[in-house]
Amino acid sequence: MVGKKQKRFLKDRELSTLIIYTDCDSFSGCENIVSVLMNDVDFTNQFKTILLYRSSKLYSDQISNRINDISRTYPVPILALHRSKLPSAIRDNLLARGILKALSILFHPLIFIFNFFLLSLRLSRLGRGYILINNGGYPGAGGCLQVAIIAKLLGFKKVFMIVNNVAGKRKTFTKKLSKIYDQIIFSCVDKFISGSEPTGLMLKQNRNFNLKKILCIPNGIERVRFDEESRVRRRNKRYSYNEIITFSIIGVHEERKGHIILLNAVSELLMRRKDFLGRVKVLILN
Repeated sequence: MVGKKQKRFLKDRELSTLIIYTDCDSFSGCENIVSVLMNDVDFTNQFKTILLYRSSKLYSDQISNRINDISRTYPVPILALHRSKLPSAIRDNLLARGILKALSILFHPLIFIFNFFLLSLRLSRLGRGYILINNGGYPGAGGCLQVAIIAKLLGFKKVFMIVNNVAGKRKTFTKKLSKIYDQIIFSCVDKFISGSEPTGLMLKQNRNFNLKKILCIPNGIERVRFDEESRVRRRNKRYSYNEIITFSIIGVHEERKGHIILLNAVSELLMRRKDFLGRVKVLILN
């Protein structure tokens, strides 16, 4: 008689491997895609799904409550210098921030090599299937970009990268180096996946990425909203004269979150629809 472990082993051998890599300290909003895929029975019946993440006690504690099968989750103890992890007295001190930034630049080559080695070692042991990199933005986390390069070098079938926030512009003093590094990352990734069209367009505008490699999949939105009947109903909706229309955005108050896109869209809407003046409310929550 074949036991449960043996059945699972035989099943895994027949499935293609999908590795999900994330570099977050905690299970924030953009991490929901991780639990959705790891817990989806239909999806895990098609792929042997594995989660690889930067070692973090907080993240480890949180995934135990979010992912049904934590035996397929693997932390990697890569190094990262984050100001957010320091005591507030140091974190909010300009001198301390300057020193931390200088140390980060000084030790960056060594940290890069160390992390590259550890990630290569772990990925080489997990097969050569597909990999989905859940990046916070672009360039986002250094580990996410390294994983894209490593996966390509190891011969993974496909490399996908989710870009959750608006891509930042290249910094002036490192513009040439950033351009070269972007070209390397672009060549290693088969598809960049964004949760909205503006996010995808910013990859083109700020990083000069070809739109052919950028795929928009609205994230966290109910599927029923894309049904033809639902779309027609929304387009034909009429608001009463005194009805308040509310737009909202929740997230850290940083440029990469795209608050300005919402504000510009509301401004354009009010220019087109004068009857909405005085009836629109915008909520920005941190």
